[in-house]
Amino acid sequence: MGNIKYTFTIKDFEYISEIKAHTIRIWEKRYGLFNPSRASNKIRSYSIADLKKLLNVVVLQKSGYKISKIAELPTEEIAKIAHSNIKHDLKSDFAVSQLKVAMYSFDTHLFETIYQDCLTNSHFKIVFKEVFAPFLAFVGGLWQTDHIGPVHEHFISNLVYQKIQGQIDQLELVELNFDKKAFILFLPEEEMHEIGLMYLNYDLRSRGYQTVYLGRSIPLTDLQKLKDLYNDIVWVCSFTMNPNPAFLAGFLDDMKRIAEPNHQFLGIGRMLVDLEVDNLPANFNFYPSIKEAIEKSFFE
Repeated sequence: MGNIKYTFTIKDFEYISEIKAHTIRIWEKRYGLFNPSRASNKIRSYSIADLKKLLNVVVLQKSGYKISKIAELPTEEIAKIAHSNIKHDLKSDFAVSQLKVAMYSFDTHLFETIYQDCLTNSHFKIVFKEVFAPFLAFVGGLWQTDHIGPVHEHFISNLVYQKIQGQIDQLELVELNFDKKAFILFLPEEEMHEIGLMYLNYDLRSRGYQTVYLGRSIPLTDLQKLKDLYNDIVWVCSFTMNPNPAFLAGFLDDMKRIAEPNHQFLGIGRMLVDLEVDNLPANFNFYPSIKEAIEKSFFE
């Protein structure tokens, strides 16, 4: 339980809300929006309720409300208006703000409410691109700081995972045809964050392509068992854990031996794009993110 944050510093608030600590202090002193406790060292300490209120205040402010008017509203009314903004107009910053609240408070009901409100206005692909993708990028950035524990990331990631799987389950089955192009999607060994790759699996299947989704931490030796099944293979893998260049170079050397000249290999991850590789085969292509891979229609 030690990784669960029950209290927050003003630096936590600044990072999570993207509002400067100086501004938060002004809101607190001038408008009485928050009443933090103070430890013996006089450092402010905020509660999860304070965090919820701050994120809702930010939503209203971005909607055009003056901070002086927001301060006059009861906390419950601030939350109600913030939720209404999402329901009637899908804007990523509104929805992402509420997803932050859901993550830090382990509020499954709030997550489901946000998700359903977003789907009311947009297709799932838009919801993922405009809401889930930037939110997950935010969560990824938190790993570089002390502003999140693994339990928060696991909680929210599993909820997003379930939504993608639910969308996949609604798709029509693609009849197996070994003579047609097959996308084989996998994460290399030690890679565990598969939400992006799982969404790509959904996107490809929604377009009528046949896919073989292998998931996380796949030994490359296991891929040999698949290469003789299909005549036309697109190997797709994604890196998020930022392995060292030597590991990446060895991985690519192994993939060169697996991917036949008539195959394609698509690597996704900024670290692959930035890697300096000599004698890269023409059938090897890299994209910095799942989003850019889809936008550039690599599967056409």
